[in-house]
Amino acid sequence: LGVGETVERRQSLPLGCVRLTERILKSSPPSSLAMNQALKEIRARVSEFRSLPVRTQLIGVAGTLTTLAALELQLTEYDPQRVSGHVLTYDAIQQIFNHLRIKTIEEMLAYPQILPGRADVLLAGILILMEVMKRLNVDRITVSDRGLRYGIAIREYLRSTGRKI
Repeated sequence: LGVGETVERRQSLPLGCVRLTERILKSSPPSSLAMNQALKEIRARVSEFRSLPVRTQLIGVAGTLTTLAALELQLTEYDPQRVSGHVLTYDAIQQIFNHLRIKTIEEMLAYPQILPGRADVLLAGILILMEVMKRLNVDRITVSDRGLRYGIAIREYLRSTGRKI
């Protein structure tokens, strides 16, 4: 959580889509029992999150978010210009999740927006995202095609040139 260039609060949880898939969501499509177990674990972890100030803008990076944006935009080829800055609503995310929830990995791979390395962990990523959004009481998230490594690279470049971060 930050304002401008100042980080006010940060938090990391031992929870991710790969870990959740490997431990709980092992079948394709996952059973209802597995989905409920995954939700229980996610909710236990995100219960640690504190509420956000009013009008906080949520920004999401990485494969789950960029895949959701590409799906909603119906991109046949990935376009970082269209993905970055795209705003996903909770309702749109839930609609995509409900559509994919009953698909096998092979069926998901029929979508040009879902890459082979993402198909098996996508549902877990979407579940985590939806539960985080619910916990933080936000109904939209802005997608960024640029992740943590990009930010670190910019910071280090600015430091090396003596510019203010």
